Amino acid sequence: RSSYDVRHFDGIESFVVKGLFNVSRHMHSHFNDLLSNPSKCPTAKGKGLNVTVIVGPYNRKAGTNVGRRNTYLQQQYGRDIDNANAVDNDNVERYTYGRKKGAQSTGVTSSTFTCLPWSTAIEATADVAQNALSVILEDKGVTLQTLNTTTSIIYNGHRQINNHVDNLRKKDGTFDHNGNSQVENTVTCVICFGDTRTLILQQFRNRDIKLFPEDGIWRKGKKNGPQPIGEPISVTLEHGDMFVLMPSDEEYLLRPSYDKCKTYFRHRSEGVHGRDNSMMSLGLALRVCSTSLLVKQSSGLVVLEDHEHKHKVKATKKLESYMMEKKQKEEDDRLRQNLWMNIERYFKPT
Repeated sequence: RSSYDVRHFDGIESFVVKGLFNVSRHMHSHFNDLLSNPSKCPTAKGKGLNVTVIVGPYNRKAGTNVGRRNTYLQQQYGRDIDNANAVDNDNVERYTYGRKKGAQSTGVTSSTFTCLPWSTAIEATADVAQNALSVILEDKGVTLQTLNTTTSIIYNGHRQINNHVDNLRKKDGTFDHNGNSQVENTVTCVICFGDTRTLILQQFRNRDIKLFPEDGIWRKGKKNGPQPIGEPISVTLEHGDMFVLMPSDEEYLLRPSYDKCKTYFRHRSEGVHGRDNSMMSLGLALRVCSTSLLVKQSSGLVVLEDHEHKHKVKATKKLESYMMEKKQKEEDDRLRQNLWMNIERYFKPT
């Protein structure tokens, strides 16, 4: 266990493993494929970020995930579920995070949602993370299963994520099996690459809240919403660090820091240090999920259920509109390519 440099923080169970991936040939290849190539339509083969259409939880105007105003960019990946009895060679059942069959999640319209296959680069990285977790968490009471989904997360400059929880809970504090795709009592581990960024964990208490399961965020009810308790905990994430979010930090518990009622922690990303538009931070968020979706083998595009087709026309128009705005698209692609060139040095031995 002493071979891992584990950093703990007062008041929380979550921790950071420092420098686990200081030099990562596999992740250099992974992100190079995503960022050095132009973004593309989700039906197209090849390298580059898939453009997806997003509609916010409050009926905001539809946009694309690659637009400069979005909080961050992401691409989903998952392990395929072996099915020896499958008769459809064009489609495959694949583990996914953040989506459940028949449900809208995080605003991403089904007709443009893609979950790409588990690559050799992801497998090699997940193996290192899995081995570290099996040692560090051996007697910590969490469920250790094979990591089967990951999300590539891309931040630059001003991009941030507001306070949220990874796993939803019912009003009585119990795990919401219907609302969560992640397996109960499992960790989320986020491996960071590139420029330094800050993660904030804030303790909250809830009073008369309403839950919006479509975006995974606790929001205020008509009377009293979530109230922050105490000072936030700041976690600095440098290139090669792995942050491990423990499920107990999101549970409703009586804690030594505040014993008047049960509390839990939410977390947010403050973005890249200095929020300089020439800086970029990358992440690979690994999880164990129980949900899966039927996707196209060739593209990873979700095979739509009957009720989801009604959203396809609007999403397709938005997607086509962005792809035809060649000047804007070229500027967006060039920005990501330049930022990627700025941080490639992190992946090379010193």
